[in-house]
Amino acid sequence: MREPAGADAGAGRRLARAADSAKNAPDIPPLEWICAAIGFALVAATIVFVAWKGLAGNGSPPQLSFQVKTIVEVPNGYLVEVRALNTGEETAADVKVEGELRGPGGHVETSETSFKYLPPRSARSGGLYFTHDPRKLEMTIRAKGYEAP
Repeated sequence: MREPAGADAGAGRRLARAADSAKNAPDIPPLEWICAAIGFALVAATIVFVAWKGLAGNGSPPQLSFQVKTIVEVPNGYLVEVRALNTGEETAADVKVEGELRGPGGHVETSETSFKYLPPRSARSGGLYFTHDPRKLEMTIRAKGYEAP
């Protein structure tokens, strides 16, 4: 079956209009091309980085250390402000920390605190309360344990 002659003419007019609109389309400014290229590069770099981190596997376990920032006298004793550092490649959650005071006769007092979340290569601050003056005794601060998130 053959199409009427008018149908071919309508299709031809539509093609002619499409060609005219393509000729009349504005040119894309160079700045827009530059922005598009930068956006593409950022997205591609993000995808590569995430894939690399996923395929590289886990790094070193949490490596926890503690620094005494200050010792402050408070109404019920002494507050030892502590800075917890994680220099490892994995996160440590619910880090249990113990501070112990020792004198010439041995153990004097223990205090505990915890850090909820200690990401890789980060630091958090907290405190330990003691009734004895930590400046007059030997103080050790250590991690007792953590959870993998």
